[in-house]
Amino acid sequence: MFSDSFRARFGVYFEYIGALLHDWSGSASILASFGSSSLPDVTIYSDASGDFGYGALEMKTMLYGSGVWTNEEIAAATRQKAVSSTHLEVLAIIKAVKTFAKPNTTVQVFADSAAAIFVLQKRYDRKSEVSQGLIISMDRHCRDNGIAIFFTHVPREHQVIKLVDSLSKGSIPLGLKSGGWKRVRLELMSPTLF
Repeated sequence: MFSDSFRARFGVYFEYIGALLHDWSGSASILASFGSSSLPDVTIYSDASGDFGYGALEMKTMLYGSGVWTNEEIAAATRQKAVSSTHLEVLAIIKAVKTFAKPNTTVQVFADSAAAIFVLQKRYDRKSEVSQGLIISMDRHCRDNGIAIFFTHVPREHQVIKLVDSLSKGSIPLGLKSGGWKRVRLELMSPTLF
């Protein structure tokens, strides 16, 4: 009933879960991220724009970043002659997490892509080995740095998402230029399967 490709990827996913549990050795450094407050230490809004670029805002430090997709990133997102918006949204979110999340913090990420939020919450993208490798890398980064991360979908009409959407299209809104915000370059971690 399942294709050989699906069985192979499903097996890889469970090997990853086993490796992750082994790496944690029964003690989760991520628990250090939960202090007495239920409020996140870092609040990120992220968006990706088609095959143009990406943007993110960190609300507490008032940092923002944006950029244009590289040819390699577009090639990795291409599936059957179409560019996967889910892959690009995941990639934009991971760039923002890598840039803004500091060790031993709780991070709340908001994005308007329901599909990207779904695969990040499940930690599994059945449609892309590249996306899966990025998710695994993000998990390892968070585990190694005691980062607790949570993902929430917000509607496209959300005021902050509109700002981030402008960033992802290469436009910096006036409020960011004149409101005390600082621009940073968004980082990326290399994808890995183990």
